[in-house]
Amino acid sequence: MPMGAGTQEIAERSSSLNPRIFSLPRLLLLGALHSLGRDGAPYRELKASMPNMPDGVLFANLNILEQMGYIKREEITYAGKTMTAFHITKEGDDEFQKARDWLKQWIEG
Repeated sequence: MPMGAGTQEIAERSSSLNPRIFSLPRLLLLGALHSLGRDGAPYRELKASMPNMPDGVLFANLNILEQMGYIKREEITYAGKTMTAFHITKEGDDEFQKARDWLKQWIEG
């Protein structure tokens, strides 16, 4: 059975996506940071928002996203304590939007 025109277009558009972000932890992290905007969130807030994600998986995926340039890490001081915070970059936001649009088109067929 041949692919429909819509399915073929979706398949062709997939080549413009970064396949390294298509893991559930990375999509969840980019989605969370996208919704927070440029302010981002401290590590402990990200961890609290994803209680089923083990620390090692969370930390490893934050590192990968940072290496790809999709998120930035910074040290912040709040109430006299130094914490690590993360925020999405423009590149990360753009890639998340591309992935979200592609998934939406694929689901809606």
